[in-house]
Amino acid sequence: MTSKDLKRLQQQSRWLSTVAGLMFLGLAALVVLPLLAVIQRNDLTLDEVLGRGVWMQWLPTIPYLFAIVAIRRGFAVFARGGRVGIAMGVACRRAGWALAIGAGFSAFGVPMLARAGDAHSRTLMNFDPAYVAIGVVGLALVLLGGLLDRASSAEARVESLEHELQEFV
Repeated sequence: MTSKDLKRLQQQSRWLSTVAGLMFLGLAALVVLPLLAVIQRNDLTLDEVLGRGVWMQWLPTIPYLFAIVAIRRGFAVFARGGRVGIAMGVACRRAGWALAIGAGFSAFGVPMLARAGDAHSRTLMNFDPAYVAIGVVGLALVLLGGLLDRASSAEARVESLEHELQEFV
């Protein structure tokens, strides 16, 4: 890879970091603003809203937000000159676990909490194919992150061997 290609990738990574940051802000606003509107429109206190179980529906959003932050940080680290294998390996692992946890909580945690509470839902599990797909993609990202880590350490070892060879010759 030429230095021109590397600079172009870093520039694209900077742009993608900005896009991921905007996605985070947008999703966070989509979580907070409707909650505030419900509180204001119905003259409810935050304790009353939390007591009604509204928080259960939004709880899986937290790991998804963490996944967006993890990917944004990976792009930002690479854009600032970090090694792509290390930066994206960590980002893939963190985002992958966050997606898997969020999907698992969406499929199992929310229905179980709803069943334990006063909610209308009496289902034990919610087998939405989207949750299964997101969970599988999350686990695949964890594996990909591990592969990127291994490739990065192999690359570092090759570079050190090249350096030793040049000193020897």
